[in-house]
Amino acid sequence: MVDALDLEDVEVQGSLSVRPFNVGQRVPKITKILQLDKIHEAITAIKAKGTLNLLANWSGFGYATLDQLEAMARVLEARNRFRLVQFTLDRIDGVEWHIKDVVHPFTDVCDYTK
Repeated sequence: MVDALDLEDVEVQGSLSVRPFNVGQRVPKITKILQLDKIHEAITAIKAKGTLNLLANWSGFGYATLDQLEAMARVLEARNRFRLVQFTLDRIDGVEWHIKDVVHPFTDVCDYTK
């Protein structure tokens, strides 16, 4: 799953179609990640059909199974959370103590590092 964080984003144009697997068809390999709204649209469409053994298809992207779509949604969520964590860590690292900023009653902590 960590390798999936490096997949390239792709913007899909066109309409979604949902269809069953063809006889002998292999599970499609995912090489790019869709936009989150397209992923949710496809998940909803597959679940609305009543059977989960379907493929979502876009002409500019190809096919994806329900499991692959759910994994893509999780990857996008993880990317967003990692980005927020990195912003927080950068902010924490950027905070500096200046001696002139320390006032009474905290003057006894002037020698402490963050």
